[in-house]
Amino acid sequence: MIKNDKVKLGYQKIISMGNTTIISKDCRIVGNISGNCDITVAGEVYGDVTTERSVITEENSIIRGDIKSTGAFIKGEVRGSIRVDGNLIIGDTARVEGDIEYRSMSIEKGAFFSGKSSVIDEDSKKE
Repeated sequence: MIKNDKVKLGYQKIISMGNTTIISKDCRIVGNISGNCDITVAGEVYGDVTTERSVITEENSIIRGDIKSTGAFIKGEVRGSIRVDGNLIIGDTARVEGDIEYRSMSIEKGAFFSGKSSVIDEDSKKE
């Protein structure tokens, strides 16, 4: 549940119009996920998550693999690298262990982050 307007506005900037794939909280995926849709993870993914749209991880979700997307709102646990070509929000319930690359980022009070962070510039975005 979104608790304040600041987070709500950031969350809305991440969501794009179109199809959404949802990994429910009782679901475990072993393998990589890729597509051109928004992906919401409430369960567990043991593999990489790659999309040309946004990734949202719900509280208590787990991803053991890399994330590559246009936008991301992380509220669960991620062990792997994250590359977001747009806005990255690490929510207050998030636990991120791995390196991150982003265009813009915010980390909410209470979030845990361990790794290196770097801003994507125009030249590296084209890679």
